[in-house]
Amino acid sequence: MKRTLALFLCLILTLSVVACGVPEEVLTTASSDGDAFDGLFTDFPENTESQTDLPSVTQTGSDQPSQPVSSEPPVSSSEPVTDSEPVTDTEPVTDETTTTAEKITITLSHKDPLYSDPTTTVEEVLGNSKHLIGLCDQLNRRLIVRDMSTETWTKSNVVWEYVGISAAGIKFRDCDYYGGEVVIACGDASAVIVDYKTKKQILKTKDVAHNPHSVEILPNGVYAVASSTGNEVRIFGAGKTVHSDKATLEQAHGVLWDPQNNCLWMAGGNTLVAYRVTGTAENPKLEAIEGKTYYPNGAIHDLSPLYGNPDCLLITGSKGVVLFNKKTGKVSYDYQGGAFAKGESYVPGVGNFLQDNVLVFTTIREDTLTYKEWGTDQVGMFIPLGGNRGKVLYRQCKSDAYYKVRVWSTDYQ
Repeated sequence: MKRTLALFLCLILTLSVVACGVPEEVLTTASSDGDAFDGLFTDFPENTESQTDLPSVTQTGSDQPSQPVSSEPPVSSSEPVTDSEPVTDTEPVTDETTTTAEKITITLSHKDPLYSDPTTTVEEVLGNSKHLIGLCDQLNRRLIVRDMSTETWTKSNVVWEYVGISAAGIKFRDCDYYGGEVVIACGDASAVIVDYKTKKQILKTKDVAHNPHSVEILPNGVYAVASSTGNEVRIFGAGKTVHSDKATLEQAHGVLWDPQNNCLWMAGGNTLVAYRVTGTAENPKLEAIEGKTYYPNGAIHDLSPLYGNPDCLLITGSKGVVLFNKKTGKVSYDYQGGAFAKGESYVPGVGNFLQDNVLVFTTIREDTLTYKEWGTDQVGMFIPLGGNRGKVLYRQCKSDAYYKVRVWSTDYQ
């Protein structure tokens, strides 16, 4: 009798549950955990199919507030969900083109408030300040300064001009020994130092190895010239026109003074090496630093500082534009525009602006050549627009032919 009554009560309970519409899985939960509410309240499933795979972003040096957890249900439409509004202009957005196999971490500058604003536009970035660059116009045998913020370039609308040298390398420095702001350049089997304000030539030397490609002035007036086919970097005393010492470096293409580490970086072929400058300002000597020889890139064409991070250098070559860390000796593409520049194999010149990390570069392509096989009529720039967004624009003057490009700053780093 009791058994029959128990079976009857179980049947009534089961029919009551079914009539109330409780899911079957609740019965399972209740029987295992003793809590009939488990299984009734579940999180919405993550809509992984609608998420766009963008490169991850690391913000350094700033306090980023955490994003609030949304109480809204997930978007279930077929349109993809992205972390930021897409750039609708016809120009390509290149820093978003990473594959799922390799994500690029972009390190953002803490000094630029634009990076925290996902609504930043190209017009805002370029309109906030000038973006002056130094160029060697080999076709017209002149050194010029242009503004990347100027949309239309002509042969005459330059900021500054010095005529009389077909140069490969150019830099802007502030050196008391030479009276203040000067331009140093090399080419035409020579190197020159020119007063920036008066445009008067201060010094010229022809004591350079074959095919000079890069130059540098140290704070005390000592200067160095790197020559590619000459496979040498020669160093000169302040105000001198005959070199006092030299270092052998195959295909020497770059030379850069590093005040933080008190050394002269040289780059050529697949090698980056650091030298001490010893002796005196009148008679300097070069001494290789033990343990400071690296192989960061192949067919190196340029060596530049990464403004905003004194521990890093930008090095162009067959691997694109790599970021070299002086402390670790490792290379990466962890900088603004790195995902784009990674795919560029022939970049004679590169640099970045401290105020907004706009990356400028020259690339050699057949459809832009205006002088021999290395002179291009275009200068490109990668413009960070906040979050994972970025845009590449080009400035062009068909009557010019550029090789290297320099961010127009007297700062070494």
